[in-house]
Amino acid sequence: MLMPHLRTCLAAMVAALASAAAVAAPLPVKIERFEGEVVQVIGTVHSGVLPGKNLEQGTQIQTGTDGRADLSLSGAPTVSVGGNTDLLVHSVEKGALRLRVASGALRIDSRAAGPHQARDVRLNVGDLRLRISGAEGWTELSDRGGQVCLIAGAIDAQQPSGAVRLDVPGQCLRQSGLTAQWSMVPLSVLEERVALLGVRAPAVALEPKPEPKIKALPLPVEPEPAVVALVEPAPAAESPKPVAITPAVAPAHVVIEKAPAAAALRTPALPVETVAPVVKAAEPVAGEAKPTPPPVEGKPTPPIAVATAPVKDPEMPAASVVTMATPAPIETPVWPNLPVTQPKAPVVEPVAPTAKASAKPQSTPLPAAPSPVQAEAASSSAVTSAAGSSASPVDEAGAAKPAAQQVTEVALAAPAEPEPAVDDGRRWRVVLASMPERLKAETEAERLKARGWTVEAREYRVGDRHGYRIGFGEFAAREEAQKALEAFMIQAPDATAWLAKY
Repeated sequence: MLMPHLRTCLAAMVAALASAAAVAAPLPVKIERFEGEVVQVIGTVHSGVLPGKNLEQGTQIQTGTDGRADLSLSGAPTVSVGGNTDLLVHSVEKGALRLRVASGALRIDSRAAGPHQARDVRLNVGDLRLRISGAEGWTELSDRGGQVCLIAGAIDAQQPSGAVRLDVPGQCLRQSGLTAQWSMVPLSVLEERVALLGVRAPAVALEPKPEPKIKALPLPVEPEPAVVALVEPAPAAESPKPVAITPAVAPAHVVIEKAPAAAALRTPALPVETVAPVVKAAEPVAGEAKPTPPPVEGKPTPPIAVATAPVKDPEMPAASVVTMATPAPIETPVWPNLPVTQPKAPVVEPVAPTAKASAKPQSTPLPAAPSPVQAEAASSSAVTSAAGSSASPVDEAGAAKPAAQQVTEVALAAPAEPEPAVDDGRRWRVVLASMPERLKAETEAERLKARGWTVEAREYRVGDRHGYRIGFGEFAAREEAQKALEAFMIQAPDATAWLAKY
């Protein structure tokens, strides 16, 4: 029977083993795909990545410059890891995936898609505590602090000063210590940043290879050693003794003649066919200079026009985007200083060679609402007509004097002077940052000035919204401001800028 203190120790050991088994239990998080240099670290053990295997709690994922990885939560693609990133998979508690970024960039997409429901991701990025539930965002941690940008949905962020919410696509928040900086980034720029994260090669389903069939081969049979019989060599035979041979004498009637020498073989000469040399038309004749081909006129390469989509300021109403062109002022003729009387009704007699003296002046329609210039011209013409009629009456043909006719025609053709455009004092400017407090805006402006940018902090009001924008330039037309924005983005491609009228 065990002693009481031994029972207590045994119970503690069982509890410790149970908790260790619970900690070591795999999480519903997997690395679905990866490319380049990707290493997973558990404690102090570095190992390679096994796609499709559940990760353990506390697994650290590290990528090189060309390393990429895609993580899934409960089978749904959720996290895309970029290059030079250090990510800690902390735990999964009540369905929420908890991550911590030590460096690098991530893309979180926890929206519902297809058979997958919305997921809940809790992420620590520097001094920011983020909750990305049913939304998509881009985050980065660098020496400038932690940054988060909203792509779709809404993201809740906890700052050292309090809680905030990002609910406008393109809205970005950078936190470095106690300093917070808000900005707007076009969605096209965020899409380019997201394209650099995750695995670029498409997923390829690996088919299982069939196991090779092993055929039973018969065992080799060792051949029996050959039996070599030793045979004694036969004794050498005695060489025969030489026999003396006596040549026989030929009979007298036999005549022996020498064989004639062999005749020389002669080979008849074969006729030689003369083959004319083949001359290629493209080869030049020897001794002559090679013909130079005519030069080919190259077509000049047309310049490539870089079209930059206009940046829309979400803080401005849609009507402010349209810019109305102010019409050019119309010069009005200078009339002579004549005594002006106020007739009851200005009468303009039409000039026609066939008109009779009894023609009624009411046949000419009068303007509905003459402008002050037209009224002054009509009154002047009426005075001139009256003076002419008193000097010499109308002739029988009904034609008026040339001076009166000229004044009448000019008065009818005088255009109305347009009303001057109302200038509200607002101008288009290139905005680099926007802050709610004036002191922070001025501090940020001084920091940008120290880096060589000529900027200033100005106050703006849009409805009930109030803040301070840091930018440069004063442009009456949006086209001029767009050109300045494009030139600035060429000099500083990594900066954040947009257009606003204030």
